[in-house]
Amino acid sequence: MSETNIDLQKIHDLAEKGLWQDVLAYLQAFSGNLDTNLATIKSRALLKTEQFEEAYYLLSDLIVAHPKNVPLVTLYYEAVAMLKGQLKAAFSLRDHIVANKLDSEFLLAKCADALREQSKFKDAISINKLRLVIRPPIQKIAIAIQTFNKADTLKGLLDSLLKCDDSEFFSPVILQDSWKKSKKPEVFKEGFDNVQNLIEQYFPLLVDKFGSIELLVNEQNLGTAPSCVKLLNHVSKKHMSFIFFEDDCILFKDTLVWAKYAIENLIDPYDAHFATCESVFFDFGKKQAPTDEQVTKLKAIGEHLNSHYCSLNFVPSTNFLTKSEIWHHYSDLRCLPRGPESLNAFYKETSGKCIFPFVPRTVDIGMEHEMGYSTTNLGKGNVKEIKNSFINSGLFPTPLDFSEYSGDKDLVYSASSNIHPDHIDKLLKITNE
Repeated sequence: MSETNIDLQKIHDLAEKGLWQDVLAYLQAFSGNLDTNLATIKSRALLKTEQFEEAYYLLSDLIVAHPKNVPLVTLYYEAVAMLKGQLKAAFSLRDHIVANKLDSEFLLAKCADALREQSKFKDAISINKLRLVIRPPIQKIAIAIQTFNKADTLKGLLDSLLKCDDSEFFSPVILQDSWKKSKKPEVFKEGFDNVQNLIEQYFPLLVDKFGSIELLVNEQNLGTAPSCVKLLNHVSKKHMSFIFFEDDCILFKDTLVWAKYAIENLIDPYDAHFATCESVFFDFGKKQAPTDEQVTKLKAIGEHLNSHYCSLNFVPSTNFLTKSEIWHHYSDLRCLPRGPESLNAFYKETSGKCIFPFVPRTVDIGMEHEMGYSTTNLGKGNVKEIKNSFINSGLFPTPLDFSEYSGDKDLVYSASSNIHPDHIDKLLKITNE
């Protein structure tokens, strides 16, 4: 049997009850390599049942592949302690932290305390200086939100943002465009005021969640592309990295988890310059919607792909993330007339990379909004790009780690977005192998 058939809820229920032998017996029935999440559970079960040597060898392989995975590193430390003693474990943990530049407060404190208990005070002090409570405050990632006159979609974004994990690593900055000197001031004024009232209502909630929030308002209407560039130029002067959202995005519990991982591990001045929380997969757009049976199959495929990503050759206009040092090379392009198209034309010519999760961490719900840019300028019937995402990361447990997909992403697209029946079955078969 394959991982797709594993009942995750059953495993979690057994673990919560402390039935670790039953966890191992259940996982024993499944062939092939387990994914990181299941391998972590198996490792914990091996330790709980005092099978220390088997746990040690399993964890030794896992932390090579996932050196910054805190739960795995913690379990590895426990396995080393049981097999080789507390002193060996403390130095092993210290070496791993330093080699991989880990900044986990939990691991740093655990390591410092373990070294102290072994009377290795100099080493304990050295590790302790790396802790967040000792060193200067961490540079937060800006959440740059662009808004204008759509209070209803902004409410959806803010409601979903307040439910996100890892908020302590982020700081929201909201810029609202002005109705003054706009094309339709008499129409846009009411929407502008509604957005102002909504932000005022959510201000204390956002401060409570993130610790701080910055609000900006244009003195007169600049339009979509110039407002975006103004906002991102502003945040890039104060933050080392940012994630940008238009005001019609809906987020999920692990959106910021994915964003933080992508910024810290995938964005590189010499490789991928951008990443996104959106996905081109599991989205049928204007095509025929999948049947209930097809959705069930694609959900199983989505669960398998939830921790995977790939690179594509364009940057979505409604959501992207990067580092400030990279953004400065693109801000002038993004400010051109038809800024998103201009950036992507350049990106294609230069074979640029943007990292996409297979399973959406963000969905755009505003393409046909009556007050939106596309509908206002093109008319509702002429909007070409419609998002109809039917699978999202909120349906699955948050992955402990992410990895690049080594399979056929064209097959995934054909199955999950073109809804090709034969390709759905083919992909499901591959997933189940």
